[in-house]
Amino acid sequence: MSQHQTVVPAAPLPDSLVEALLSRGRPRSLSLGDILLPASETPPAVWWIVQGSLRSLAALPPQNSWRTIERHGPRSLVGWLGLIHGRPLEHLRAAESTELIELPSQVFLDWWQERPELQQWCAAQRPALEAVSLLQLLAHANPARSQQLEQWTHWLDSIQWAVGNPPRPRSGGEWHQLEDDALQQRWLWVPEKEIAALDAEMDQIKSLSAVVPVKPELLSLPRASGCRDIPMAICQALALHYGVPFLRDNVRDEVEGLLQRQTRLNLLNIGQLLSSLDLSVSLAEIPLGQLERIPTPAVLEHRGSIAILEGVESDGRLRLLEPELGPLRVPADDLLEANSDRLRLLLLRRRPDSKEQRFSWGWYGPFLKPHRRELIEVIATSAVVNVLALVTPLGIMRLINTQAGGSDSLD
Repeated sequence: MSQHQTVVPAAPLPDSLVEALLSRGRPRSLSLGDILLPASETPPAVWWIVQGSLRSLAALPPQNSWRTIERHGPRSLVGWLGLIHGRPLEHLRAAESTELIELPSQVFLDWWQERPELQQWCAAQRPALEAVSLLQLLAHANPARSQQLEQWTHWLDSIQWAVGNPPRPRSGGEWHQLEDDALQQRWLWVPEKEIAALDAEMDQIKSLSAVVPVKPELLSLPRASGCRDIPMAICQALALHYGVPFLRDNVRDEVEGLLQRQTRLNLLNIGQLLSSLDLSVSLAEIPLGQLERIPTPAVLEHRGSIAILEGVESDGRLRLLEPELGPLRVPADDLLEANSDRLRLLLLRRRPDSKEQRFSWGWYGPFLKPHRRELIEVIATSAVVNVLALVTPLGIMRLINTQAGGSDSLD
């Protein structure tokens, strides 16, 4: 079990609540390592720490090991977070010999309605475990956020809390809730992935594209319509641009197979087709402010169809090649989904080992390279066997020449 030493300073309750706890609660003692609240249980009570300390743990990647998120000291109240959200959140263990005052959950819920100071105290708290639980929820829905969860200590200072009505949007991140129907409407603002990470990804794609020749003058999209012909036209145009083979029959068979399971092809399906053309394809969500930096061409969805992004104008409009409508210039906002400031794109590059458009023996290089040693051994063995196979017929020819009285020379 790995630990992260995060010591939480005591956030004392108001004196009126402490007096009520001492009068209504019952004492409880724990030894080092005792489990106060299992990970999968909603708190049956809340606990006020008189002496000692408790560790609040969570299972975190990459190995899902239990790690200490917070350490609660004397005069801290624990257990209330799970009751507020109405589901298991905290996993509490004694970090040393600890003395507690235990208050049943029903009494706490009654006080919630009767004592405004309890709601005010909870509203002022900023539990690190609440932020980690939200990052776990977001990472489960979007694996791209897994890095945020792994580096939660780095992000903790950037997370903001708000209580009550939905707060106003803030740039650079979004407001989230753990539970919509919690006793207290608690909002957490979580920043988006660092722009630096996006910049590094863009630079990598550009550097890889720079060493592989493409044919920009050949970016020409033929007119097409229909759920079958549009994907074919997209693949043909990009294959010609990047100089990779376009096997029409193979692509048509893949399109037909996909259309047997769905009515039309989406962006993910187009990415699968382009990958089969020996291109490297990445699905990315790009902020509008970063669109000018992406390598083009890229592929996106436009009004339910698939189009090629050729570039970005100085006024922010996007230059599109649309199979049915031809060249277009459209505002970037028209392509955004509701309540989003990011555009989903397929970013493409030609791999260094991609095949050439015309056949050459170099096509077999990527497949033979991992087996180079075995191939050399086979060629050498074959050469030796063939040389040895000549010994017998040459010896017989010399014997025949000797017996016939001819020259015994091999010449």
